[in-house]
Amino acid sequence: KALKHNPDYVQVQENLGYLLAYYYNAKDAKTLLTKALSKHPQRPKLYYFRALANYKLGEIDDAKTDITKAYNLNPYDPTIINIYTQMMNNVRIEFQNSQKK
Repeated sequence: KALKHNPDYVQVQENLGYLLAYYYNAKDAKTLLTKALSKHPQRPKLYYFRALANYKLGEIDDAKTDITKAYNLNPYDPTIINIYTQMMNNVRIEFQNSQKK
């Protein structure tokens, strides 16, 4: 309802993106967050939540790009640091495993 009254309300977009990415539909989350980022490209949480959606969709390169943008915009947010570190470790492990094949 909040987005119907004010479709550009970024806080609602962030919260809805989070809920969609974590609990419901990562594809819908990605669509919503991409639209929000077109108007609010300096919001690190939008990149963070889209990174999670991308990760769930198996779009690892896009997830890595988004979490890096989130980190660059706010390198002091402990949640972003935690996910950034986890995602980069997973990428490193996947790369090392691919080299063994």
